Amino acid sequence: MTTESLILPPPIFLHGLWRSGSTYVWSRFRAVKSAYSYFEQLYPGLARMTPSRLSRGAWRDAVAANRHPELDEPYFAEFSPLLSRRGVKGFDRRFAFDRFALGAQDKHPALERYLNSLIGYAAAQDRRAVLGCNRTWLRPAWIKARFKSYDVYVERDPVAIWASYKRHAEAGNYNYFTNLHLILERNGRHPLFAPIAERVRLRQGLARFTKAAHAYPELIKTMSDAESYGLVYYMWSLSLLSGLRHCDLIVDTGAPSMAARAAARIKIDSGLDIDFSGIRPIHPIGLEASTARTVERSIRSILPTEALSETYDERAVWRRLGICRRRRRIRSSPCWTACARFKAVRRQLPCASPLEANETATPGSKDLRPALLYMMNYI
Repeated sequence: MTTESLILPPPIFLHGLWRSGSTYVWSRFRAVKSAYSYFEQLYPGLARMTPSRLSRGAWRDAVAANRHPELDEPYFAEFSPLLSRRGVKGFDRRFAFDRFALGAQDKHPALERYLNSLIGYAAAQDRRAVLGCNRTWLRPAWIKARFKSYDVYVERDPVAIWASYKRHAEAGNYNYFTNLHLILERNGRHPLFAPIAERVRLRQGLARFTKAAHAYPELIKTMSDAESYGLVYYMWSLSLLSGLRHCDLIVDTGAPSMAARAAARIKIDSGLDIDFSGIRPIHPIGLEASTARTVERSIRSILPTEALSETYDERAVWRRLGICRRRRRIRSSPCWTACARFKAVRRQLPCASPLEANETATPGSKDLRPALLYMMNYI
C-alpha cells in the first residue's frame, strides 16, 4: 500500500449471514460517493469473472428474485478495474469456504494480500473501502488485527433468516442452505463446527466429486423443518457471538426503531452519512414458535463452549460496554433486538461478572449500539 493510503481512514467491513439484510446495508454504503463498496469480495464466482459476465443483464433478475434494493449498477461493478483476463486479480476461490473461522493470531498471507489490494485500490481513488461479505462472520478478529477496520455486524431474527432460505428453496434455489453445508464440509473438524457437522448429512465418497449445486439440493430436500432450522440457528449463534465480541456496531435490520441510531453512530465513527430509512419490521412466518424454541434449546446444548472461548469472551464484552455492578438492572428489553434474542444463547456459555466499579472500560466502549446493554440485563 502507498504512504498516502496509510493515512486514510480504516476500511469498513460488513459481516452477516446470507439473508440477514446485509445486501441492503451494503447498498446504503454504496450510495455514498466517498465510499468504494465491494460486494461479496469472497464470492467464489470472482475466480472466473470476466467483463462480459459482470455486465450481463441477469443481475437485474437477481435483484428481483432476492428482493434486494434497486441497484443502478451490477453487484460486482467495483471489481471491473481489478479483473484480469479471467477472474479478479489475487482472488482464490478457496477463500470462500476454506478456513472459515480465523482468529486474530492465525496466518493467511494470500487472503491478506488480496484484501489489501482491494483496500489499496479504493484508497488510490481517494475513497474509503467498504467490503460487504457473507463469508467473514467468523473472521472479524483476524480482519481487525490486520486492517484496523471498522466492523459492522448485520443482524436479523434467525427464524426470519430460515424462512427466507426456505422460501428460496421452495422456488428451486438451494444456494443458501448449500452454502451452510459447504462450510461444514470444508471445516467439519474445526471445534466450532464439529458438533453440528455430526448432525448434518454431507457429501460422502464419490458424491464429493459431484458439484455441490447438484448434490446438496437432494440432501436438503430430505431435511425436516426442525433439522434445517437447527442448522441455521447454530450458524446464527456462532455469527452473533463473533459479531458481539469483535464488531464495532450491530445493525438489526428487523428493528426500524434502531435505524436512525445506527446511522448516527456510523456518522460519528466514520464520517459517512448512511440512510437506513428503508429498514422495515420483520414478521417471520413458516415455523411454529414451539418448534423453534425446542430446536433452539437442543442446539444451545451442543454449542462448543470451550472452542467459543476465543470467539466470545464475555468479560471482554463487559469491558467494551463499560458495564459495572453499581449500575441498576433494567426491567424490560425490546423483543426485536439482537441482544434480547441472544439472552438464551448466552445462558449456555461460561459467564463472567460485570466489571467492578473501579475497573476501567476500554476506549470506544460506547461504540456498540446502546441496545446491546439490554443483552446483559444491566444499564
